[in-house]
Amino acid sequence: MTAAIAVLAGAALSAGAADAARGGKGGKGGGQTPPPTTGGATVTLISANPVPLGTSPTFYITGFAPGETVLMIMSDYITGDVRTANSTGSITYTFWTPMNMARSYTFTAQNSAGTKWGNVTFTVQ
Repeated sequence: MTAAIAVLAGAALSAGAADAARGGKGGKGGGQTPPPTTGGATVTLISANPVPLGTSPTFYITGFAPGETVLMIMSDYITGDVRTANSTGSITYTFWTPMNMARSYTFTAQNSAGTKWGNVTFTVQ
């Protein structure tokens, strides 16, 4: 019975971290994680803007603590890509798939607690 409770508690904590990574569930009531109000990190598009259709954009991310876990989010979609900031708190990241839809995108790098983030908006043509 104790093992089952530990598994359920672990699953609940994991769900909370995922909600925090998305900026919280929103709504009213206690225990909700509000979206961050200050970013604290900087994301720069290294690739040309507009990004050529069919290519993968590259970003330079700074402002995280050395060894901090950083989630990569493309236009509100958590990509599943997680990187660790290097000894200077920075990351160079190339998106994992070519951009095949011409439109505007916002790329966000956010720590796993959802308390520090930075973003950049760019166009694919």
